[in-house]
Amino acid sequence: MSRLSPYTPLLDFFEEWYRPRKLARKSESIVNPYRVSIRRFLRMMGREVKVIHLNEPNLRRFGDVLDAEGYSANTVAYYLHRIRSLWRLAAELGAAPPVTRGRLAPRCQPIFHPAEVWRPEHAEAQTLREFVFTVYLPERSVCDGWQSRLLSAVDLFSQWAGRPATLADFNRDTFNRFLADVAKHREPRTVWNKRTSLTSLWIRAYEDDLVPEPPKRIRKDKVPRKIPTAWTLEELRRIMEAAQESPGIVIGAQRQPSLRCHYYPALIRTGYDSGLRRGDLLALRRDQIDDSGTILVPLHKTGCDHICRVRPSTLRAIDALPAGGVIFPAPCHHEMKEAWEWILTTAGIPRNRWGQLQQLRRTSASHVEQRNPGSAGHHLGHLTPGLAEKSYIDPRVARADRPLPPDPFDGDDDDEDGQILGVVA
Repeated sequence: MSRLSPYTPLLDFFEEWYRPRKLARKSESIVNPYRVSIRRFLRMMGREVKVIHLNEPNLRRFGDVLDAEGYSANTVAYYLHRIRSLWRLAAELGAAPPVTRGRLAPRCQPIFHPAEVWRPEHAEAQTLREFVFTVYLPERSVCDGWQSRLLSAVDLFSQWAGRPATLADFNRDTFNRFLADVAKHREPRTVWNKRTSLTSLWIRAYEDDLVPEPPKRIRKDKVPRKIPTAWTLEELRRIMEAAQESPGIVIGAQRQPSLRCHYYPALIRTGYDSGLRRGDLLALRRDQIDDSGTILVPLHKTGCDHICRVRPSTLRAIDALPAGGVIFPAPCHHEMKEAWEWILTTAGIPRNRWGQLQQLRRTSASHVEQRNPGSAGHHLGHLTPGLAEKSYIDPRVARADRPLPPDPFDGDDDDEDGQILGVVA
């Protein structure tokens, strides 16, 4: 391996130099706390941090910033210990000045496993944000969206309390008052999401004996069920016609640009035929589709292998795109949003706030259910029974052709097509 440069970015130094030497064969629950400490150090520095920036003045400043944010002495020393261990290896490789003990020694004993940091005498005084970043998140592989929702719930709890929320706030009376006040100004679905996020933290804290009581007898607000919406076949035809006329190009991250009039028709066809989730659809590779149109792909959400099919016309649309590893290299969020707005506006169809690829997945499930009742869950790759019926199948599409009961009043049992509905032979 080449000599370490003092100007190597700190994250690159960790992944390419420190982790192979010091954390080889360690689990993610041990590796992730280092990444959390590095990201917090980068945020404090406010610029791209390189190995040369590992020195005592910057570490002292880092500790002062953490103190100002209200972190406990043990937690501050925990962060400093991780950054100082990177500095020690960089100094051994000749890319940083020699390590000094600085402020770490008088603050506390050497840091051990993160779970032990959370067992001081006054553990309940720790803030929820500390608990999230030092205990909860390092143990879990969660997406950015879930992390954002979790921190949003913590911030709302702190805003309601008028101070940073702590583990001591996890008690039945306080939590129920919080939910009751939030329910006055927020939608029931929002209240439910905040409740779910915070109780997951509460359960984790209770498992480590950091709070005296589990989350039992917690207020539950009834959440009205929203009927899933799907596009009709006529609407899909209009969407496809608009997509085939869409101007501009799609600049993906992995290959040469594609024309929008080729990219989005192929994306819509594949999403409709397969019913794949957005992430699985945008990560789909050509070598995962055989010549008959059968797709075998591991689902990102469940980890299970899933088989679905696409039509020959869909395969031809895919093959018209530039060759590469990923069929639909994802453009930036703004570019995809702009393209969908143009397509739906041209087709005369209102936008759905939950995302157009999710709407496409619901449309696929609804029409499969209409053709073969009871098969939508398998088509979508669900493991939870009844999930498709609850959240994906639009009854106005899947059951629009249900027969009427016999008419005992006027004797008019003919529908628009002249067929007799609901007549028992």
